[in-house]
Amino acid sequence: MKILTNLFLSALLIFSLTNCQHIAKAESLEKKESEYSPILKAKYLRPLTFNTYEVTAERNARGKYLADLLHCFACHSEEDLEKPGHPPVIGKKGAGALMFKSDSVHLYSPNITPDIKTGIGSLTDDMIARAIREGVGYDDRALEFMPWQAFRGLTDEDVASIVVYLRSIPAISNEVPKRNLGSAAEMRLAEKSYPLKVKLEEPDFSDPVSKGKYLASVACMGCHTGWFKRNPGAYGGGFDFEDDEHTFSRNISSDISGIGSWSSETFINVVKTGKNETLNAIMPWFYFKNLTDEDVDAIYQALMTTNPVKHYIMNGIPPTYCEVCEFNHGLGDQNKKESLKPYKDNLNIPADLAGSYVNQLYELDTLKIFYSENKLTLSGSTERELIPINENYYNSDGYYAPLQFVRDQNNKVSHIKFQDLGRNSYVKVKI
Repeated sequence: MKILTNLFLSALLIFSLTNCQHIAKAESLEKKESEYSPILKAKYLRPLTFNTYEVTAERNARGKYLADLLHCFACHSEEDLEKPGHPPVIGKKGAGALMFKSDSVHLYSPNITPDIKTGIGSLTDDMIARAIREGVGYDDRALEFMPWQAFRGLTDEDVASIVVYLRSIPAISNEVPKRNLGSAAEMRLAEKSYPLKVKLEEPDFSDPVSKGKYLASVACMGCHTGWFKRNPGAYGGGFDFEDDEHTFSRNISSDISGIGSWSSETFINVVKTGKNETLNAIMPWFYFKNLTDEDVDAIYQALMTTNPVKHYIMNGIPPTYCEVCEFNHGLGDQNKKESLKPYKDNLNIPADLAGSYVNQLYELDTLKIFYSENKLTLSGSTERELIPINENYYNSDGYYAPLQFVRDQNNKVSHIKFQDLGRNSYVKVKI
């Protein structure tokens, strides 16, 4: 009887504590919401839940590892610019930092330590998870500079591990200024978030290439792809960091101008040591040094399967104009834009490739492909002709990755993959 009574009292205590925590969080959120009232909310978002993640030693360890892989603290900490690799200033890891500031606008990365008043201590697990994978804050605002487009491919378990780990780091009281981006930027952001609705299949972590594609897609592709002006291609480099040194991301595709001639050992050394501490600190080798050789080798193996992107880039030398990415960077004049050509003459393009394809994760993101006179056209902000570059893939000038049209067992086109770079795909809509 005494045991049952104790169990009942323990259950009652847990219920009461949980209830109090939710009330405290609600009161804190009400205060924070009022502080952010001028900020436009994301137009497309999903309702929050009170789902919680069980705290385990395995999750905490995995979350710590992932925080290095995703270099979370490179953005969410004040950097010590006097030390190689620019590590966080001692005592300020995760406490937030200035991202940019001018006379009219400014943005600070949030405090992601578990401090109740100034950090994430008052937020629910799902609020943190939604910010990571969907780019929406606790007050339903769309986040700026949060690379959720890459992080959206994280598995549920990995997101849970990150949340568990962030709750375990030392709480630091640091109130960062509210963002001020201007009304035009806020309106743009409000249109640029998509709710996560579909559970993706788990990657095959037993296969090095499959694991490497997963790791590279969440940690490497965002920076090592030139998303602005003319896109050379996935992992082809050309991302302008707009720093004082005019640094551009390097080409890490399988082409000889990228890492095509590198060995796995060379790649591991560069990623984990920053070329003996000479690589620009924008490359977060300070965090990558904690990755296992096995995982970095898996990333290397995955990158060697990518579409080769011819794009020579070198930092630290006088910049010249590059036709491939349309920026000025080192070795820019060594690159010449080459027109895509079909891999075969007089090739008959299947008409059934045309149709509407909906993003598996975000139903508001749709690809519309039209067929006319043996040509495929991808419709969007600009129309692009899709050129067959081999039996399986079609590409377009300045597009980030070749499209693979996949057929089902009945030989009907079912979905599109982007060179199998990530786990997401576009499913064909039945009309």
